[in-house]
Amino acid sequence: MTKKEYYEFEKTLEKNVVYSGCEIFKKIDDYFKQSYKYPERSKNGVKGYVFKNNKNWHKENYCMHLIDNLGNEIHFSKNISKSPPKNKEKEEVLRAFRETIYPEIKQFKKKFIAGFTKCEISGVVLTKKSEAHVDHYDYDFIEVVNMFMKKYNKTFKDLHKYVVNKKTIRTFDNEKYPEKCKNLKKYFIEFHNENTNLRFLSAEENLKRTKQQPWN
Repeated sequence: MTKKEYYEFEKTLEKNVVYSGCEIFKKIDDYFKQSYKYPERSKNGVKGYVFKNNKNWHKENYCMHLIDNLGNEIHFSKNISKSPPKNKEKEEVLRAFRETIYPEIKQFKKKFIAGFTKCEISGVVLTKKSEAHVDHYDYDFIEVVNMFMKKYNKTFKDLHKYVVNKKTIRTFDNEKYPEKCKNLKKYFIEFHNENTNLRFLSAEENLKRTKQQPWN
């Protein structure tokens, strides 16, 4: 199953229902077996899958959870990677930057109106909030990050020391540098809002853009 096929397949799944020993279970398992993270996350066996809210993320974010034979629920992002990131520092800094602007994204999502809001590329009317993906334009998110770092003469290595791991989330909240972390987040939010715009895209159009971007 491709990412595009899985995106559509996931829309048909019921929330908080455990899938085990059935055809749906097999389809889900076959898809996540493509992830380089699968061997580690399935080391205690795979009892089932459940599509539910990830408590480590934000309340409206749902994702698939693998249930192992010990009863642990381990989340899986649908946007799987088949190989580990080549630059872990870069990946974690980018994740922290994304987390920094999450309040801006959340505020923008409030503008969504089911049955009225359109995908700004295809023009398709979006009937469900889950169908609406928020996209950066004028400058993509990675371009904004690169511009910001260039302005302040910083590298991913420089900024990585401010990143902390909060379970599945990366943030700029290293307690060793409270003032610098505070300023980093403040200045990036301001720079982000001054240099890019947000728009709604359908999942299909957003996936096309993701495939075109060499950093994914």
